[in-house]
Amino acid sequence: MNVDRDVAMKSLSKKGFSKKPDGDHIYFHHEYKGKVTGAWTKFSHSKKEKDINDYLISCMQKQLKLDKRSEVINLLKCPMDRDSYNDILIRKISFLHDPKKMFESYLIGSWLDLPPKQLNRKSNRCD
Repeated sequence: MNVDRDVAMKSLSKKGFSKKPDGDHIYFHHEYKGKVTGAWTKFSHSKKEKDINDYLISCMQKQLKLDKRSEVINLLKCPMDRDSYNDILIRKISFLHDPKKMFESYLIGSWLDLPPKQLNRKSNRCD
């Protein structure tokens, strides 16, 4: 199932994602109570692709820290609201309420404000 690109971008903007154009892509980074959660995704500046296909949805699933493809589609098409998405992330990222865990995660370089890895074009995988 494809998702309309413009609908998805508007939806993310309403759900705690900040939009940051950069080079060939528009990045969306999720923030909760002023903290970067590590959930992010990107869209191409190109207007020729109006829909997000199944392959890109599977890439976004990993980037957005979601377990199910249906959750990604619900987030992008609006049935999932901001609070529901935040609840999912809070369960997965417990450091949001614990500064010590947040600092420890930063030291091991796992979740905080790390630049997103680029699409590995040789292996056709999302990193």
